[in-house]
Amino acid sequence: MIFPRRVFLFSILVACLWCSSAQAALEPFAWSESLAVPDSDVPALLLPVVDQSALLAEDEALLAAAAGGPLNKRIRVARGSDVSASSANDG
Repeated sequence: MIFPRRVFLFSILVACLWCSSAQAALEPFAWSESLAVPDSDVPALLLPVVDQSALLAEDEALLAAAAGGPLNKRIRVARGSDVSASSANDG
């Protein structure tokens, strides 16, 4: 019964030494390579200029034409709105 136990312990020892030698050869990922991409490698998507006032006028005209009927409420350009928030009152 001592022989199988010695073989088992020897195989565990070999496995531990093999794993530790493999881990010692590699340096941490953060030191070897960086995850950050330089700005020159990032593709730039150039979009055409948006005429906000013209799109809002078209949306208003469509809303007025659809008075009383089915209506598309989506607007194509964001509208600004003033907000008054403070950490004392508004969490």
